[in-house]
Amino acid sequence: KIVAKFYILILTTGLKGYLKQFHQRKDLQQRKDVDLNKAFSSYTLSEFDSAITVPMWGYKDLGDYHKKASSIRYLKYVKVPILCINAEDDPLVPSLLWPNVMELENKYSIFVTSKGGGHIGWCQGINPLTGPSWADLLIFKYFETILQIMTNIMVIE
Repeated sequence: KIVAKFYILILTTGLKGYLKQFHQRKDLQQRKDVDLNKAFSSYTLSEFDSAITVPMWGYKDLGDYHKKASSIRYLKYVKVPILCINAEDDPLVPSLLWPNVMELENKYSIFVTSKGGGHIGWCQGINPLTGPSWADLLIFKYFETILQIMTNIMVIE
């Protein structure tokens, strides 16, 4: 939990740094819908998005933004094998969103979850910064299996 909070703080700090480069622009200063002070004092992505992203792009609220900006609504149209990997401790894609993915019943998708790994983690081993991650190994196995299935189909035909 503390790692997720730290990760969110780092991402939010990065967004504030990016905003700092542009906050003096006249067109941004004249906007009444964005709250630059609130954005610069934010500690979470939700706070930052509520102050900048939601009003700037015309979303009703944070929930509306998350729903409309998510790629989940397109997953039902995928007609090739797709592997979706998510960690329970992912601070950006919380597990409460997973039932929506599970309900899609897309025969081309496989949804894999792990207890840990954060948003792009899944590190393993004595030194998690070196070597392949758990997700890398899973992806290689996935492609190996897909190729094996395709080869078997070609042999049968």
